[in-house]
Amino acid sequence: MAEAQEPQEGQQEERPRSKLPFIIIGFVILLAVIGVISYSMLSKKTGDVPSGPTPKPIGYMFTFPDQFTNNLAPPDDQLMVTVSITLEISYKTGSSLDEAKKEIGIETDPTNKNILLPKIKQIINEVFQTKSSAEVNNPAGKERIKAQIKNQLNTLLKQGRVDDVILESFIIS
Repeated sequence: MAEAQEPQEGQQEERPRSKLPFIIIGFVILLAVIGVISYSMLSKKTGDVPSGPTPKPIGYMFTFPDQFTNNLAPPDDQLMVTVSITLEISYKTGSSLDEAKKEIGIETDPTNKNILLPKIKQIINEVFQTKSSAEVNNPAGKERIKAQIKNQLNTLLKQGRVDDVILESFIIS
C-alpha cells in the first residue's frame, strides 16, 4: 500500500506553480510607479511653489550726498565719526512713493518749504553725538544706532517710511 502512485497514462504530473514570475512582475510595476512619482516631483518648476518666505521688495534707496561728521559723546568727544548713510524708503498705506519722496525732500520742487530733509539730517547728527566710541565700534552698537535712526525718522514721517538704514562707510578718527 505504501507504493508511490505513478501517474496513469492519461494524467499528467501536476507541478506546484511558482510564485516567482508574479513577484517579479509586481516589483517591476512598483518600480515604475515610484519612477513616475519621482520624475513628476523633480520636474516641477521651482517657481510654482515658493520654497520659503517671499523676499520683500526693496524700496527707494536714497543716499545722502554728503557724509555725516560728528564728535562723539564725552569722554570720547575728541574723536569724530564720519559716516555715509543710505535710507531705504517706502510709503505708508494711503500714500505713494512720490508723496513720500516729496515729504522728505527728495526730487522735489525747490520752492517747497515743507520738506523734512533738514530735520532728518539733524536727527541723524544728534544720534551720533550721543554715542561713545565703544557704542560705535561694535556690530551690536551699530545695529542699535540704525534702529534708533529708523525709529526716530518713522515717528517724524507721515507719508513715508524708513525700512532700513545702511551705514556704508564708517570712520572714527
